[in-house]
Amino acid sequence: MEVPGTPSMGGDVALNLGEIAVIAGGALERGDPSTRVSGINTLEAAGPDQVTFLANSRYAKLLPRCRAAAVIIDLITPPVGKLAYIRCPNPYLGYTRIAERFAPAIPFPPAGVHPSASVDPSAVLGEGVAVGPHVTLGAAVRLGDRTVVMSGVYVGEGTRVGPDSIIYPNAVIRERCELGARNIVYPGAVIGSDGFGYALDTLGRFHKIPQMGTVVTGDDVEIGCNACVDRGALGPTRIGRGVKIDNLVQIAHNVSVGEDCAMAAQAGISGSCTLGDRVQLAGQVGIAGHLVIGDGVVVTAQSGVAHDIPAGERWFGSPARPVRRAARIEAAISTLPEMRREHLALLRRIGELERRIAELEGRDGG
Repeated sequence: MEVPGTPSMGGDVALNLGEIAVIAGGALERGDPSTRVSGINTLEAAGPDQVTFLANSRYAKLLPRCRAAAVIIDLITPPVGKLAYIRCPNPYLGYTRIAERFAPAIPFPPAGVHPSASVDPSAVLGEGVAVGPHVTLGAAVRLGDRTVVMSGVYVGEGTRVGPDSIIYPNAVIRERCELGARNIVYPGAVIGSDGFGYALDTLGRFHKIPQMGTVVTGDDVEIGCNACVDRGALGPTRIGRGVKIDNLVQIAHNVSVGEDCAMAAQAGISGSCTLGDRVQLAGQVGIAGHLVIGDGVVVTAQSGVAHDIPAGERWFGSPARPVRRAARIEAAISTLPEMRREHLALLRRIGELERRIAELEGRDGG
């Protein structure tokens, strides 16, 4: 991470193809390693001084029209024309490494405290910390070295934020939360708000249950725009190391999320769920309360999970089921109109046969 106030090299880098191949972890094929490259762009828009990437085979049809200096690509896609390739086992990871070099610098505030910020005298700021305009830091807040807190952020009493973290504008981190090193909290995110806990009396009226826990995150966690991570009712809500949380995600009180998990926009995890390591939740996935989701589970978009999921399984549907069973159910549902027509036709035939049988029995009886 850049020292606050110091511009990065991003946006002004010039590398040659040989250097780019090394950074991407790949091998240059057919290109001139001395060719200078000034940036990275899409397959359609990349020019002769830029590189691009192909990570999804559905876009291979664009290769014949590509004008890039080279394409970061997998190990098996055949050559197209005179186009140079940078062969990588993981093209998307290779692109990521190159993009890190060309990404423009983020305009962080300079190290120090802006005059408009409200910082409690008991707050402790590490070396090189940057505090932007109209920030509020409560009593006994501790910010690790080189942490950046941008404009309009609220950090509540007793909260600790690890070194090299970035808190973007208008995020809220309430009291007594603990964030690890290199956390990134995006605009509008709320960490440590009260969990959704109420008790009903005999008249059907809600009584708020005090939410006395907190939120604890590991290192290298990212929490997206307008995402919410609620504090525990008792004890912490835990977010493991390396977790990536997309925009508009809701994580309820006392949830425990393992390491290297990812959850896409509008996913929601109900209270007291436990997610193992490397769990992936696609967009709009909903998980009911008190469930256990095993290591390496993948739940696809708009699925509603109502049962524990064993490690390593892939589920989808609402209600969610193992992918093979869910696929068979979906296939059967898609044929329901035809099945209904056939069913009605069979009923008519059966009715006609019954009528004829009754006629024949009547004759025999006569």
